[in-house]
Amino acid sequence: MQIFHHYDKPVEVHGLPYFEKDGELRRLPPEVAAGMNEWFAKSPLPRRVPGARLCFRTDAEEIKFTVTLEALNPDIGVSIFSCQSGYVYFGRGEASEYAGHFFPNGYGSDKLTFSGTFKNPHGMIDVTLWLPRNEVTKDAIVEIPDGAKIEGPSPYTYPHHVLFYGSSITEGGCCSKVPNYYNCMACRLLDVDFYNYGFSGSAKAEPAIGEFLCGVEDVSVFVMDYDHNAPDPAYLRDTHEPFFKRYRAAHPNTPVIFMSHPELGCWSEQDSDERRAIIEQTYKNALAAGDKNVYYINGADFFTGQGVRPELCTNDKCHPNDLGHYCMMKSIYPLLERLVKAK
Repeated sequence: MQIFHHYDKPVEVHGLPYFEKDGELRRLPPEVAAGMNEWFAKSPLPRRVPGARLCFRTDAEEIKFTVTLEALNPDIGVSIFSCQSGYVYFGRGEASEYAGHFFPNGYGSDKLTFSGTFKNPHGMIDVTLWLPRNEVTKDAIVEIPDGAKIEGPSPYTYPHHVLFYGSSITEGGCCSKVPNYYNCMACRLLDVDFYNYGFSGSAKAEPAIGEFLCGVEDVSVFVMDYDHNAPDPAYLRDTHEPFFKRYRAAHPNTPVIFMSHPELGCWSEQDSDERRAIIEQTYKNALAAGDKNVYYINGADFFTGQGVRPELCTNDKCHPNDLGHYCMMKSIYPLLERLVKAK
């Protein structure tokens, strides 16, 4: 058998801007995490990799994947299937085909390593393994038979990256599988690489994460999905526009999409209206200042605008389920497609 760890060429890791530099499966360097707060730095959040992928091409008729996690903890909002599994796709873009998933067989220290074997009926084709969201991934291994060909993945249709920043919803809660997150879906269909900086309970526009995101290069669009984790409208008002202005100063020509929260009933109507007004005001102020590269998507339209009943889009009146994420993707996709193509 030919064996390749996630750090072995020709396998490539996508979705982590500094992987080629440090070779580690993590979203944030330790010094950036430490600049947030002590709890955040010690939590798994800086090292979780939602949206990260192992990518390659092969003609192997059978491909085995093995993933080892650092821990395996129950999550009240999502199952093992949703957040601690690996998901395999053949092909790229709209033609990509879901091959299936593999997962730990329950919780416990003896379940941290798990494998799945997949048949490839296509011949030479792109293969993508979407890594688990909810745990730190220690290792991911690809095994193919001796004599099978393997090479680096095909180039993306659009070579630049989309950058997402936001809450647990941006990170993927509470969808049934990683590739169904609204940002994963949109970028998979577009065939463009992307970075997911959604932090469950911890996206509060801290200066440390703002400075870090300003340092991420080769970005075609910045989606500022920051809203949910602001403790109250007053905090959002104090941080939303300064966060944008910091990014705009570093990247004067990058399109920025502002998004407000989905209308799912997790706040009072007055609180929701006030939050949306704050985000829309950041957008209007930028337009008034002559910024022609800003856009606003009203989250109140994510579900009602799709012709579905909002209660079908959530389990807990806060996080979208698969239908909710799909509706979000449908809302953002036309604008994202236009901006990515224009880069």
